[in-house]
Amino acid sequence: MRLLVLVVASSPVRSLSSFPVSSPTPLSERSLGYMTMDFEDDMRHGYRLPIPRGDAQSIVVRPRPMERPGILELTKNEIRGDVFSVGRASYALPVPLWDDATGELASFTTNFTFQIKPKEEKFFRFCNGSGDGMAFFLAHYPSRIPPNSYGWNLALFNDSNNYYATGDSRVVAVEFDTWLSEWDKSRYHMGIDVNSIDSKAYVNVTKGLVSEDANMTAKISYNNLTGILAAHLQIDYAEPYSVSSKVDMKGSLPEEVAVGFSAATGTCIKLHQVLSWSFSSTLGATSSPEVTTGARRRLVPVLVPVSVGFLASLCAVAVGCLVRRRRIWKKLQETTDGGGDSDGEQEQAEYERGVGPRRYRYHELAAATGNFAEEEKLGRARGLRQRVPGHPR
Repeated sequence: MRLLVLVVASSPVRSLSSFPVSSPTPLSERSLGYMTMDFEDDMRHGYRLPIPRGDAQSIVVRPRPMERPGILELTKNEIRGDVFSVGRASYALPVPLWDDATGELASFTTNFTFQIKPKEEKFFRFCNGSGDGMAFFLAHYPSRIPPNSYGWNLALFNDSNNYYATGDSRVVAVEFDTWLSEWDKSRYHMGIDVNSIDSKAYVNVTKGLVSEDANMTAKISYNNLTGILAAHLQIDYAEPYSVSSKVDMKGSLPEEVAVGFSAATGTCIKLHQVLSWSFSSTLGATSSPEVTTGARRRLVPVLVPVSVGFLASLCAVAVGCLVRRRRIWKKLQETTDGGGDSDGEQEQAEYERGVGPRRYRYHELAAATGNFAEEEKLGRARGLRQRVPGHPR
């Protein structure tokens, strides 16, 4: 079983750029700092892909680069300026989700710690703890922020497709919503979104998702046997919240996806920060951004003619061997049986010249021997053949 494991830890634990490029290391050998949920058992048989030096090589942050080393800042850390802020941070390489050739579907687990907090207290009171929220998502690779996806669309959709996304706009996400939209059942909730901002399943979060100091830990997993996507959220040391739903990943997303986070604000300023992140999958990662599904498909027209040519050559060699064996067998038969044929030809020639043994008809022999009379027998030859004198004409 191939296993992809991505780990991102924040300072003061370790910054993204501090991970060295080295051989894969078992997950249990490296601390994840803020992670409070026990998930080592889920990945103890796997290996970590080392994160390259330099944030831009491993994590792509849009629409602007990361502002603080080791922390994924999803929305603007500003009071003035454009309050309708959107942002995404995703792994730089495509992640295989399912394989059309083998039919294999990935199981995956992701764990992360994050914070959603207001910029200043006066704005927090003005917005009444609202905002919009953030999400962990799987979407078309490469990740692109839809236009006008601010506010309640959470940088996942826009108003033209937020109820039924198709094509490259498809998204499966777990949202952490802090704004009561017209389709929401509650202000604070964790929901599972499948190509729609209207959650397929959700759970109310009674303890506020927006806090100045609360560390939130989430664990999201997908089981390829049951098709269940499950999410668990723990805020500090409170009882965890859980939600799950059956999701058809093959029908909802392409073979390779972008994985990461998105967030958006409206008129309220909030910070959406990812402090640490791990992601593991039973399907291996693509080795480089250039090696995508399309690139693999382009290899098919080349591989098929080569395979056909090889099989044709193999068949030609096999036919040649059979023909040669048949010829050898025929020569052996001629060597074994050929003498009898030559004797027959020689006998025929002598008969035609009148110097060899003659051939007689039955009635001629019967007339010459008195119809093979017993008294005319001369004796019995070897092989139990009887000798009868006679004078055929």
